[in-house]
Amino acid sequence: MSKYGAQRVTAETSKGTITFRSKFEYRFSVYIEFLDRAGDAVDWGYEDERYLFEFQHGPYNNTRKYLPDFWIKTKSGDIEIIEIKGAFSSIDYTKCKKFAEAHPDLPFILVFANLRNTKSSGTQFRRAQRIEKHINRVIYDAQKTLLNPISRLFEF
Repeated sequence: MSKYGAQRVTAETSKGTITFRSKFEYRFSVYIEFLDRAGDAVDWGYEDERYLFEFQHGPYNNTRKYLPDFWIKTKSGDIEIIEIKGAFSSIDYTKCKKFAEAHPDLPFILVFANLRNTKSSGTQFRRAQRIEKHINRVIYDAQKTLLNPISRLFEF
């Protein structure tokens, strides 16, 4: 279980057996495979070491590592980086921002299941709004807009 309470999910995919860090990541992989079958994506990967990014951060310039959740190769041949988030901490903001700045040639998409501007999640929502100018796109409601229409395909 993660520090935020997400349970790992192991599932069979077109890429073999993968253990995802959360049910949301698993469901997003099902969405990507749906796009693949529809002809909108031609390849994808999960936590691919090719995209491992190291950067210096903090008062002591500690080395931090960041590995995006997914990459997708579109039918046009472009690679898109996808980061799936439940909670969005300040270090998550920094990792995403620094990765996007270091790789301006890679479209970066930040995906939330359901992030709204409420009293309990307002800080995370405002943080997501701030990062919009540094990345290509933020999806605030993926559960409703992307995943609910294909929910019959989920095992978990």
